[in-house]
Amino acid sequence: MASSVPPRGGGTRENCRCPPSRWGGNCLHFAFGRSGPAGDTLTSFTGLLRAGVLETLWHVIADSAVKPPRPGATPELRTLPWPHAAMTNADTFRRVRP
Repeated sequence: MASSVPPRGGGTRENCRCPPSRWGGNCLHFAFGRSGPAGDTLTSFTGLLRAGVLETLWHVIADSAVKPPRPGATPELRTLPWPHAAMTNADTFRRVRP
């Protein structure tokens, strides 16, 4: 089934491997990742957009962090154990009009 809303950059739904929620309606999801000097990170946002209000749940997974191994020590890149590698929260954003 073709969508009337093309993906960013043009094309059709048939040649896009994006999840169905990206194609309209009130549900949305986007994610991104990065590898850098402080390690690997993935971030994911899932939410509802209704009447100019975006309510989201977000998740961040970070492989490592730059932090001191003990108080007063020089910060260094440290691999994080699983309970400290995952963060999640909820946020609400409201459209502000000048």
